[in-house]
Amino acid sequence: MTDQPTPDSLREQYAAAIRPAMLLGLQDAELDGEGGTQRINEWVDWIAEKIHKVRDREMKQLAAGRATWTAKALEMEQAAEQAEAALEQAELDAEQQARHFRTLSGERESYRQAWKDEQKRRATAEAAIERVQRLCDLTIAASVRVEAVQQARDTLAALDQPQQPTTTEA
Repeated sequence: MTDQPTPDSLREQYAAAIRPAMLLGLQDAELDGEGGTQRINEWVDWIAEKIHKVRDREMKQLAAGRATWTAKALEMEQAAEQAEAALEQAELDAEQQARHFRTLSGERESYRQAWKDEQKRRATAEAAIERVQRLCDLTIAASVRVEAVQQARDTLAALDQPQQPTTTEA
């Protein structure tokens, strides 16, 4: 888009449009009397027409410039609306992701706690098995009764056999 013309540049445009014809048309012209008046009126009409044409061209350029800027403004407004809508959607997506993250964090914490509880139960069970094994070993070593020794050996054999883990329902 070009800058708006200054009054001096407009005057120069008008002069450039009029000067060549004026110099040619007024050369050797008689300007006195009724013929001169008619001749001057013709030139005034001609000058007014030239000025009007230059001004029309300028107005068309201004109108085209306004139309261009109006279209650009509309385009920028639409782009801003699209960007705003995209930003709103991004904020909604971020909120949803944050909720999802909090949910997953809570689930992870509950799984972590369940794992810790299971580790405690396992340690307690292993300690109980060790105590039973020591008790059986003591019974075998200290007992004179055959039945007690046999029962302790059976208990140890049962503890040594692999068993399917049992699950507890929460």
